[in-house]
Amino acid sequence: FERTGDERWLERARSFAVHALEQVARLRATRGRGRYSLWTGDLGVALYAADCLEAQARYPIPETW
Repeated sequence: FERTGDERWLERARSFAVHALEQVARLRATRGRGRYSLWTGDLGVALYAADCLEAQARYPIPETW
């Protein structure tokens, strides 16, 4: 979205974020715990979803928080 300005990409990213959040909730309920990796765990999904809400793409490192 950031490169093209095309709203379709933002909507696709938001749909993917919702899917990922549902997957995190489902796996947390199944396993009783979450995943703690920044890139593939719950925190990564939360950061991705937040970026989708704000329509910004940031690399998740402390300098961008």
